[in-house]
Amino acid sequence: MFWHRIAGSAQRPFSCCFHAFPAQSFEAMELRHLRYFVAVGQALNFTKAAMRLHLAQPALSRQVSDLEDELGVDLLKRTSHGVLLTSEGKLFLEFARGILQGVDDSVTKVRAMARGEFDELQVGYLPPLDMHILPRAVAQFQKSAPGVKVVLHDLGSDELCEKLRDGFLHLAVMIRPSGTSGVGLDFEEVGSYPFFVAMAPGHPLLRMKTISVEALASQLWSSLHDEIIQSITGYCKTSFRPCGRILPPRATA
Repeated sequence: MFWHRIAGSAQRPFSCCFHAFPAQSFEAMELRHLRYFVAVGQALNFTKAAMRLHLAQPALSRQVSDLEDELGVDLLKRTSHGVLLTSEGKLFLEFARGILQGVDDSVTKVRAMARGEFDELQVGYLPPLDMHILPRAVAQFQKSAPGVKVVLHDLGSDELCEKLRDGFLHLAVMIRPSGTSGVGLDFEEVGSYPFFVAMAPGHPLLRMKTISVEALASQLWSSLHDEIIQSITGYCKTSFRPCGRILPPRATA
């Protein structure tokens, strides 16, 4: 017994009868039978469905008849003008569409996974590298994988390494860290950028044609972002260590 609500009326019981499909019916059923039946059920015409499937009409008719025999029910009512769906046919068409859509979706996702694609790609970056690399790289990637959503994360160098290590990030665009923070991670160079020193007018170092690392080791310097300070501090520690001077940034702008 099932309950059915009609708009504006109280709930009333009504009886509903279903045909029992034999258990052995599904042993010989294949996806092609479902595709053939869905094509006929949508077109309501064997000739039109056969043309869409690039299949001979007699062969298509035989396949659908085999499906009906397997199920033990009539899915279609043949007429001189075409076919009509029986009540069982309408119900089976709905389920067959869902099954085929699920199969197609599964194939798409499995093939995407085999190509290394994800539903979402988590990308970390360290300013200002995002300005030089990410816009073009993300645009090219989305052309080749339009179904993948790229999620960007602005993080510091140490946090990027941590998120890469715990699997939260799939990749990161950053300056290769010094010390132990990058241990266990694989790095690939995608570009190189020179370091420039900006000095106020009249600074003593301006009189020099070239400025050595030794000359910079004892200078005060400033940086624009805390995230950049982390990376540059590590870089400077590595560079200044032979000079015997390791100075942190004294000012932050």
